[in-house]
Amino acid sequence: MGIPGRVPANGLTLTLLDVTVASDRTVRVHFSLQDSRRQFLPPTETDSLGFSASEVALTAAGRPDRYRAFTTCPASAPHADVLQPCMDNAVRGTTVATTRLTDRGDGTWDYRLAAPLPSSYSPTRTLSIAAQARRQGIFASDPASIANTVLDVVPGGGTPVRVMPVSQASGCNNCHGQLAAHGGGRNDVRLCVRCHTEELTDPDTGTSLDFRTLIHKIHRGESLPSVVAGTPFRVTGFNGSVHDYSHVRYPQDLRNCNACHNETATDAPDAARWATQPTTTICTSCHDNIFLGTGTPPMGTVAHPGGVTSAAECATCHRETGFIGTYPTGVRTAHQTLEARAGAPTIAATIQSVTNTTPGSAPTVNFTLTDRAGMPITNAVNPPPATTTPTMALNGAITRLTLNLNGSTVPDYGLFPVLGGAAVSATPTGTLVHMGAGRYQYTFPPTSALPATATGTWAVGIEARRVEFVAASSLAPTARLLNHGVFNPVSYFSTSSSPVVPRRRIIESSRCNACHETVSAHGNNRQNPEYCVFCHNPASVDNRPLTAGGPQSVDFQAMIHRIHMGANLPTVRAGGRVLYWRSATSSADFSTVQFPRPVSNCAACHATGTQETPRAAACTSCHDDASAVAHAQINTTAAGVESCNACHGTGRLYSVTAMHPAN
Repeated sequence: MGIPGRVPANGLTLTLLDVTVASDRTVRVHFSLQDSRRQFLPPTETDSLGFSASEVALTAAGRPDRYRAFTTCPASAPHADVLQPCMDNAVRGTTVATTRLTDRGDGTWDYRLAAPLPSSYSPTRTLSIAAQARRQGIFASDPASIANTVLDVVPGGGTPVRVMPVSQASGCNNCHGQLAAHGGGRNDVRLCVRCHTEELTDPDTGTSLDFRTLIHKIHRGESLPSVVAGTPFRVTGFNGSVHDYSHVRYPQDLRNCNACHNETATDAPDAARWATQPTTTICTSCHDNIFLGTGTPPMGTVAHPGGVTSAAECATCHRETGFIGTYPTGVRTAHQTLEARAGAPTIAATIQSVTNTTPGSAPTVNFTLTDRAGMPITNAVNPPPATTTPTMALNGAITRLTLNLNGSTVPDYGLFPVLGGAAVSATPTGTLVHMGAGRYQYTFPPTSALPATATGTWAVGIEARRVEFVAASSLAPTARLLNHGVFNPVSYFSTSSSPVVPRRRIIESSRCNACHETVSAHGNNRQNPEYCVFCHNPASVDNRPLTAGGPQSVDFQAMIHRIHMGANLPTVRAGGRVLYWRSATSSADFSTVQFPRPVSNCAACHATGTQETPRAAACTSCHDDASAVAHAQINTTAAGVESCNACHGTGRLYSVTAMHPAN
């Protein structure tokens, strides 16, 4: 392919070897391109190869602050008079900047940037070169290879500095899998921050596209104060394409800044800056209804409670932690998530044993209750204290303790509703005994005894809730109670002498929590997907009224697929909606949900290999158009036997894995 003796191979590695700046401020980049065999490639084997230059801008105190873009080009029509940060393309499609590319003869190349650095450039500051390349696969079926990289130098001598407050590996990629933008050609956040600088503005709307502003606003999405007030958050991109982020739902508590700013990550040395260096740019990107200027606040905004201020003054009041009066002005203090509150009355449960498990019997469960630090909880009593008037006396009270049974685990749970026992309730059932030191014994009531026909393995799970008293403050006009739920323990037991067979485990809670931090539903009572399937089984339905079509399945495999597919469901694209009804008059709409990865990336949630067995109920929850549903029905016998494996099983031409690539 252009070099004699080279064995064809896919793959692409782009290496920046050196940067030189001439006296006329002309920049030359020394680089190499290699395939997966480490064979050198000429630039013409790419269809995209670009470079950009930026510098690390300093604060007035001389501290590294942000990147300032040097490489610019005209915005797309009709704004060609506006210069924006961009890539200087050595190769773009079939166009090659041959006059600025020089072959060194050793497999490496030089590229001269089209424009010299500005007169404001100083060789004593860090100069950063970012580069990206794309190479198509050898065969049409081979995926393209993408390479992004950066090189930081101080041309005048010295150690380069960098600014990196977010972690891609343990921040961005936790939700997004492999972060990718602009057609997939940019997959390294280091490139993002060197182009999305203060110099980048959407010329159509005037919206800042500075990374710090843009990313905060995108992720806050539908809960941005400006969006809540009725102003959509839209960005006009390349060739006039409009991107509306007004429906983005962040999948966890917005106050969990560490989700992106992971302070333990080696690739985010400046992660703590979100808490230690507040600025007007960053703070007002999320709190975009705060007016910091003089005079009457514009419509839709409110005056900053601290009055007129400048970026240099933020840290005067907004230190890392602390209060001014009752107002949590400390950045970390104001952004503490529910579970992170100091001294919060948390709760954990562990099941020790289950006895009396023969068919027709009411099982007895031995379990412990502790806080997250392992200290015993001894106040699970009936009746629980009334919570209608929050008082400090309620802090740490257990207001709910429920145990549930379902079975058998194979082929799946079959009871809906489940067999329940209200251990702590205003109207308790069964018998709860505190054995001392946080050890409890609960016996289900006769009405929740195992069916006389029970066979195989059954399961018991616990849900519990403990409350925290939060005093009235400027953030909470009245005192209130916050619920802390337990991560639901599940224990399996046999109804006979046969071995215990736990229910199949399809998803892993750690994968859910990579995006959601803590999966929580139904008043913070359910946090463990292994417990969610107790109720969300093939027999379960929602409360959809007949006027809306009647009850719809809320089987976990169907419901979760549909929720996460959201706006990408064929039926939604055709004008339908994803509605689940809590009651005959209340529903939740998931029709605008956007999955943050390719929807084909099953491994984002599934335990390794568990997505490889096709099931009609799961497949048609995503592929829900009429033809796909008909296809599944035609290939299912009258006895309910599915023939999906014939074409979609492991190793088959149209296997689930083959048809659902991760990216």
